[in-house]
Amino acid sequence: MSNHDNRTIAVNSVILYARLAIVTLCTLFSTRFALQALGDVDFGLFNIVGSVIILISIVNTTMLSVSNRFLAVAIGKGDEAHTNTIFNASLLIHIAIAVITLIVAYPFGHYYIHHYINYAGDMNNVIRVFDINIVAAVVSFVGVPYNGLLIAKERFFLFCFTDVISSIAKLVVSYLLIYFFLEKLLVYTCLISFMTVFPVMVFWLYCKHCFPGITRFKIVSDNRPYKEMLAFSLWISYGALAIVGRTQAAAMLLNAFFNTIMNTALGIANSVMAMVTMVAQNATKPISPQITKSFAAGDFDRCNTLMVLSSKLSFVVVFVISVPLFMDMEYVLTLWLGRVPDYSLLFSRLMVINVLVDSLNSGISEYVMAGGRIKRYQLCTNTLHFLSIPAAYIALKVGMPVWSVLVVYIVFSALILIVRQYILRLEYKYDTGILWRNVYIPCALAVMAYVPFGLFMPEMHPLLSILCNGAVAFMLVFVVCLTKTERGYVNSMVTKLYRRIAD
Repeated sequence: MSNHDNRTIAVNSVILYARLAIVTLCTLFSTRFALQALGDVDFGLFNIVGSVIILISIVNTTMLSVSNRFLAVAIGKGDEAHTNTIFNASLLIHIAIAVITLIVAYPFGHYYIHHYINYAGDMNNVIRVFDINIVAAVVSFVGVPYNGLLIAKERFFLFCFTDVISSIAKLVVSYLLIYFFLEKLLVYTCLISFMTVFPVMVFWLYCKHCFPGITRFKIVSDNRPYKEMLAFSLWISYGALAIVGRTQAAAMLLNAFFNTIMNTALGIANSVMAMVTMVAQNATKPISPQITKSFAAGDFDRCNTLMVLSSKLSFVVVFVISVPLFMDMEYVLTLWLGRVPDYSLLFSRLMVINVLVDSLNSGISEYVMAGGRIKRYQLCTNTLHFLSIPAAYIALKVGMPVWSVLVVYIVFSALILIVRQYILRLEYKYDTGILWRNVYIPCALAVMAYVPFGLFMPEMHPLLSILCNGAVAFMLVFVVCLTKTERGYVNSMVTKLYRRIAD
């Protein structure tokens, strides 16, 4: 690949991290304001009923990979007519998904709310929260092909624009909720739904203006694109269902065995997990389309290099953030929320561990999907996602503590990491020893090297502790995880930055 491709990855990374800084600050304050305005009970209620939005984002992210994969391959061939066919086939499929979602989710959701939600307030508010989220879901599904086209075209600045606008809107309205509005829960629900619908409208307008040849609507009469995409989507959908089920099951189990206060703690922990995950995704998102395009072009050496880079970079970024966050979580949550709800500290720490384990999987999914042989991969890994749900239920049923649900999820995440290696070797004859030597073993050594420091670190002010822990984590990954070439690259980048600042 050319230096232009490497510069594209670098520029997109800078854009994504600029967005990340703004979105993270807005999210931190808006969550605090929302918790203060809604209270523990209604905030917990939103995190179980309004979690439809969270599930939408998971499904969309997963289904997005289908559109992105087929559009990236079509764009790589340079045939705009074929790309238009693929785009419209994807659009029609997602319109069908939106209609099915409306038909199935509406009656099922109402039944579940009336029979299983543990809430002492007005149940009509619960119904309205759910209905608003379903409308946002339908719009969101229709927007997936436009999102996929933008990723395939690597127009990451547009994602940054919509995320920043949405986050600022969430911050402002969450603050106003404290002092204004009688129906605070409904206003907050409408706000979160706006954050789901607004990007779709922007993506639609942008794609219509900039890619009219690709987005020109037509009915695709040829069955082949539908068959190929649906066959691919079938297994992706299984994966989406598994991830959605696992995420929603945690909220349902805590509500069934305990109450909405536990859902508040889980919602805060999910927010912590989302922010850490967002950092990792920003590090690897510019690499993902390059993996697909390299595989499609037959450049397997670069494809393998990018997969290793994605996995290592994801872990390194998460580790450097997670170590100070884990060690000083109580201080961070107090600074963030003011009053920390019960179990939020423990849940958040467990979520951070789970994200750290999952970070090692980065790059593998893109590699597998670029090759197209996903049946065995999706079946094995996502069946384990499903099995974590009954395992968590059994843990609570036999009387284990509330946090055992998240411990079970961590154990299954580790099992999934091992299974991915087996599938990668079986389907693609890939030498997984490359990942172990270059990623997993160095990362494990960095974790083990930190443990003695974390255990015997002297007492100090939390801010100083955060800085020290972050510095130690960075030095460890710099020395242990990075190769000599990678360390030289980091040194040169720091030197250039220092010279620019000095000048």
